[in-house]
Amino acid sequence: MFLLILAVAPSIAIIILFYYRDRYEKEPWLLLWKCFGLGAVSMLLALTVEKIFLPLVLSPTRTPNLFGILLAAFIIVGLSEEFSKYIVLRYYAWPKSDFNEPYDGVIYSVAISLGFATIENIFYVFSLGARVGILRAITAIPGHAFFGVIMGYFIGLAHFNREKRKALLISGFFGAVIAHGIYDFLILTGSWIGFYLFALFLISGWIFIFYATDKLERISPFRKSK
Repeated sequence: MFLLILAVAPSIAIIILFYYRDRYEKEPWLLLWKCFGLGAVSMLLALTVEKIFLPLVLSPTRTPNLFGILLAAFIIVGLSEEFSKYIVLRYYAWPKSDFNEPYDGVIYSVAISLGFATIENIFYVFSLGARVGILRAITAIPGHAFFGVIMGYFIGLAHFNREKRKALLISGFFGAVIAHGIYDFLILTGSWIGFYLFALFLISGWIFIFYATDKLERISPFRKSK
């Protein structure tokens, strides 16, 4: 029971944080949890891709080279995982009538990302123990939230900007892929330099989170009515 709480609680806490940062028009909890659940289901697509292709570039029998690490981080993991989340955000959350302000892109994207991350976290925590659960609570779970904010920020803007919609959608998707790839690359290198860059990356991620959410709240169409 303790391991399950450890695996799930960080995601729930972050979703609540983003929910209460939505100052003007909060989203229905039921819709958020549906996004969370679909995000969890979307992991099956990414997991299938990773099970097939990761052993080809990160074989335990040989030392991985730089190209293999880049391929694993940015394409096999980053691209497949963010594509799985993007499908849910673009084709489930986007058409909902409750998607009615730019910040909604962030809250739905974060819910989807953390649904994905929670299932992943359960696997890690139950197989590797509480220490890994604590480490992932301050790294991987906030990391997935950060990727979700990047994607949701641009998709929230795209929802209300027909002229630049295609460019914003592309920016949101590939922005999340690149951030995810950098995150995994720094982990896979396993060097001390990578560790310090990784810490800087996470700090920068939270700076962007607060910047992006504040900006989207300032342009909410509901701001003047409150």
